[in-house]
Amino acid sequence: MFKSQLDLTFKNVTIKKGAVLTEDQIKFYNDKGYVKPIRIYDEIEMEEINSYIESLLSASAKIGRYGLNCYHSKLQGVWDIATNSRILDCVEDILGEDIICWASAVVCKNAHSSKVIPWHQDAVIWNLTPARTVNVWLALDDADVENGAMQWIPGSHKKGPVKIDSEFSSNEIDINLLETNLPQINSLKAGECSIHADMLVHGSPANLSSRRRCAIVFRYCSPDVRSIDEKWAEEIESIICRGQDESGYWRHHPRPLNNDLAKVSESALSSVRRQ
Repeated sequence: MFKSQLDLTFKNVTIKKGAVLTEDQIKFYNDKGYVKPIRIYDEIEMEEINSYIESLLSASAKIGRYGLNCYHSKLQGVWDIATNSRILDCVEDILGEDIICWASAVVCKNAHSSKVIPWHQDAVIWNLTPARTVNVWLALDDADVENGAMQWIPGSHKKGPVKIDSEFSSNEIDINLLETNLPQINSLKAGECSIHADMLVHGSPANLSSRRRCAIVFRYCSPDVRSIDEKWAEEIESIICRGQDESGYWRHHPRPLNNDLAKVSESALSSVRRQ
């Protein structure tokens, strides 16, 4: 299968009241490509989660590993967040009762960081077909315009692959894409999440504030999604979070006993680095 054979069309979610999302929220997701804010954790729970993530970030820096990508199948604490029923209830309202988590990432912009994430569409990069992944962006810190919160172009998920230059500026997006849909800021409080479609154009500016902006992102899909890279498909660290995969394509990684980043083997990390 070649990239030209990727199905990158957006499929509307059936509009009905879900376990968490209202009919209006699902309609908004269909029309705009995202829904927010959704409260997942309270302040006390977030203190515990942030302490845990801080320990992972510190351990990662000490042993020379870059970032925290795709540890959801390797570390107990990340697995527990990925499979939290409050998150999965929201995802089920969009994807249905069979849910695969195939990737995760801690995305962190420290205070006074010049790091910019250019406008992009995830599904165009991933080589997965059809485009049926939803991204759950769980805020670990408050995120707003001052500390470089993610931004997106409402409705862009229905445009198919779009021409985007490499800078983070509305001037670098095809004018036909913008129309009246100006970039919207994904402002969230710590413990809240947003959910957005994998074809939604999004990016983020530098964090020029004195506050960190950190989040953990989980990527969920329905079992009918496939990779055009056979080797990648063999090594993907997936979790069957809810329901089942009757095809057997997606492997299930049960809850790991390990919660120590230093004990994640190098062989296991070889596949993590390719995500």
